[in-house]
Amino acid sequence: MDGVARHSYHFFAEDDDDDSVVQNDIENDSTGDVYNIEGVFRNFSISLIKLVNISLQLSVICGILNGFFTTLLWWIELNVTQYCIGSWESIPSRIHRVHLVVESFEAIIILVWPFLTIAPICSWSMIKESNVLFWCAIAALLDAINRLFLYLFGHYGENWKSYAGNVIFLGISLIVFYKFVAHRQQLSNENKNRIGITLKLLLQIIIGLLISLPYNYLFLGYYQASSPLIRIILSCSLIAVFYIPKLIISFVITNINGIFEPNEGIVFAAGFLILTTMVTRLTQAGIESLPYFTLISLVHGVCNVVEKVVLPVRRKIVNLMCKRSSDILDETWIYTQEYLPTNH
Repeated sequence: MDGVARHSYHFFAEDDDDDSVVQNDIENDSTGDVYNIEGVFRNFSISLIKLVNISLQLSVICGILNGFFTTLLWWIELNVTQYCIGSWESIPSRIHRVHLVVESFEAIIILVWPFLTIAPICSWSMIKESNVLFWCAIAALLDAINRLFLYLFGHYGENWKSYAGNVIFLGISLIVFYKFVAHRQQLSNENKNRIGITLKLLLQIIIGLLISLPYNYLFLGYYQASSPLIRIILSCSLIAVFYIPKLIISFVITNINGIFEPNEGIVFAAGFLILTTMVTRLTQAGIESLPYFTLISLVHGVCNVVEKVVLPVRRKIVNLMCKRSSDILDETWIYTQEYLPTNH
């Protein structure tokens, strides 16, 4: 009996030791989990504080300063609006000069846009070495001189005065994007088809200019003189008209390799996507009747839903047009969805 008792005691004693070891391991694991949770929460809190700080700085620097400058331009334009109803010749000469100064400042902002396009994906060293800001300043000076000559020779009120400005804008965009392509090719030790790639990056600007000229000089005049029903048809037709250029731009940009990362290419199409959406909404704002306005909003919503539904069909069409490996096609399609034209 003693032997059995001793054996039984020894058996249960070993179990007790094992249980204590297991319990200690569980306590250690639970303590480690608590420490891990605290570390994750601490890192999340630090990241959140940094995000709030950066957002605050961006709001102060970009929001307040740009808002103040924009408000100043609006205030000047509001003070000369009462003279803008008639023809250019009927406006007093002192208001002519104010118009010249205000529109010159607006042109400077517009001509800096090519630099702002590449700024989010470029380092400051690249911008400094390529003298992009210098070339934008030269373009702004040329535009101001062009406006001054038009004013001095009495042609500032003509409809064709913007043609020279469009050429200057296209030229500075070509210079800025060419320097961007040259810099990225130097990093990858490549030097081929530089002009061709630059023209592809310029596609949204080229198509935008080709559309803006007939839109400003033909479409708007006919739209303003039309009946509400014709305005509805014209406003809805813009969705279909802009859809094809959006597809072309997205297809070209997403198939450029070796110059930028796939998620960086959106900057070369975002301007066209945003402006075309704004244009359709602006024409919609010209509808004064609430039922007609609601009808146009319904058409925009239906077109947006249909576009998302036919995405698989678009993918099959792209697969037929592009004879590449399925992996490359799938990767390209993921980033193509960032360029999808929407009319929210």
